[in-house]
Amino acid sequence: MTYIVIQKKFEQYLQSILVMYKIKKILFLFSGGQDSFVLLKLLLNLNLDKELLTCLYIDHEYQQKWKTQIHHLINVLENKALKVIIYQIKSKIFSENEARELRYQIISKFYIDKKEILIMTGHTISDQIETFWLNLLRGTGLTGLNSLHHVRLLKSNVYLLKPLLFIERINTAWLSKNFFLPIWSDNSNYIYHIKRNRLRYELIPYLIKYFSNKILFQLKKFLLLMKQEDSYLKKKSIFLLIKNLHHQSIAMKYTKIQLYHIALQMRIIKLFFYYYFNITLSFKSILFLIKTQLTCQKINYLNLDVLTICVEKHWIYVIC
Repeated sequence: MTYIVIQKKFEQYLQSILVMYKIKKILFLFSGGQDSFVLLKLLLNLNLDKELLTCLYIDHEYQQKWKTQIHHLINVLENKALKVIIYQIKSKIFSENEARELRYQIISKFYIDKKEILIMTGHTISDQIETFWLNLLRGTGLTGLNSLHHVRLLKSNVYLLKPLLFIERINTAWLSKNFFLPIWSDNSNYIYHIKRNRLRYELIPYLIKYFSNKILFQLKKFLLLMKQEDSYLKKKSIFLLIKNLHHQSIAMKYTKIQLYHIALQMRIIKLFFYYYFNITLSFKSILFLIKTQLTCQKINYLNLDVLTICVEKHWIYVIC
């Protein structure tokens, strides 16, 4: 894929997002790596209003020369006349989940009182494939296998966009060299007890070498199919949940729901409790609830997670 094609696809996609969601502010989560620099170049080529764009850099201080790196990034971004915000995390965190949670807390400060804001990251399809493997090894379901989406609603009028999910890391590496982008090598990418790094540098190259050199293409195709099937199951679950809701109370008719396939039963139950109570029932709790229904045990009350669930006649409802 040539640079002209990448730029054109990026421009068309981003412009459609800006118009569709009436975006007034872009918060670019800048990492200093090749993906971020490529995304920055693509953004600057659009000649957007500089007041529209803010760059946020979160430094975990993984590298010994973190001060030098911050000065480097400030020089690069200020030369582009961009607004730069830098957060430094003093505590040493090597868990990817802990680091991600801290980043979410920092990012949430920027959009808590704002509207029509677009949060943008430089994730590529290579990151999407790595996330697929991580979630697969955790035993996730169909939705979790394809958890990186092009655009996602975080809260009212606040969107998370990953506009580079149509290219691979090899493309951003080529663009970085071709345009002499001032990227900084991140030593934390080579810490192998971080699972993502071991996937990136050991497992995926091993699969390419010994199983199929087309495995990335095949995984992209697989993820697309999973996304389509997951989308269908979500819509079907919403339809069936609405169909079996009580007209006055917050309750659902389990005698009807238990007639559906177990995959739909699990999704309907999970959706019911998440929508009405903002609680995600555990996989174990959902299975226990389904098993209780199917075996017709005479249990009036079930204590699942933090909820007390009442099963009475044909209905399931929650006692607050």
